[in-house]
Formats: sequence, C-alpha cells, structure tokens
Amino acid sequence: MNTPYLRTTFRIAAVMFVTAASAAWASDEVHARISYSTDEALILGQGEDDWSFAGINTLVLEGDRVWADDSGAIEIEFTGGHFVRLADGSELEIVELPPDGMVRGWVGSFYVERLDSSSGELVFDSGAAMFEFDEGTVARCDILTDGATTLSVVEGRVLVGATSGREMSGGR
Repeated sequence: MNTPYLRTTFRIAAVMFVTAASAAWASDEVHARISYSTDEALILGQGEDDWSFAGINTLVLEGDRVWADDSGAIEIEFTGGHFVRLADGSELEIVELPPDGMVRGWVGSFYVERLDSSSGELVFDSGAAMFEFDEGTVARCDILTDGATTLSVVEGRVLVGATSGREMSGGR
C-alpha cells in the first residue's frame, strides 16, 4: 500500500533534479529566449540549413537569425533587461548577446525596449545606422528592403551613429 506513494515521491524528486541540472547548464551559456511567438515565427541556428519554428522559451544564441512571417510576431528577451519585438516580414540576426550585445535588423519593423533597471548594452544595427539605447528607452526602427531606415523614439533617448551614406530619419 505504501509503494505507490514512494514511487510518486521518487518521480517528483527526479523531476526536480533534472530541472535543477538544466537550469545550471542554461545559466552557463549566454543566451536570450523567445518570450512571445506566433505560429509564423522561425529561427535559423548558426551553421544550420533549415529554419525551425520558434516557440515560446526557444533559446536564442549568437549567430542565430529570427524571422517573423508576414502575419507573425516575435519577442526576444535578452539578459539584462532588453527586449526586441519584430513582426510582419521582419528578420533579425543576433550578432552578439549582452552584456555587450548587438543585433542586426535586415528588413522589417522592430520595437526595442531597454528597461530602467537594465544592465549591459544592446546595440541595434540597421545597416544604415547603429542605435544605442539609454535606460528606460522604447523605440521603433523600420528598415525597408532598399535599406532606408526610420527611427521613432517613443520614450527615452537613442544615440544614433551613421554607418553608411544611406538616408536616415526619425528620433527625438
């Protein structure tokens, strides 16, 4: 009669051990995660040939590319309090992860948020400009297929540096 109780206790302990081991492994590897995703979100790992579906809690590593289809949306949560959201045919490459991170927007609409309590840096490269976000900043960056870039600062401050002779507009 006590046997089923002991088996249940053992299974719970085993699950707790596996979860603790996974958490320890994940904390050793610098990564970001997909914190929101629609069915139309894809990820391409560095060195991979095929895109995979990017569900919630999918790990995002340096060199990965993330794609939101024409009706898709993705939110990537980076360590240190940085978020990048993309939708409607947007593609983003993770060049380097925070604490001194950089992402590269290839085409589409991107919404970048840096929390007040954030640490480290996340630079956004649009091809035409590099954007560095102060703490407490929310901004939108739109990149057209020809590379033309528009930056709209909703809140906070963004340092903008041109990387080419392409046209830039926007910001506060």
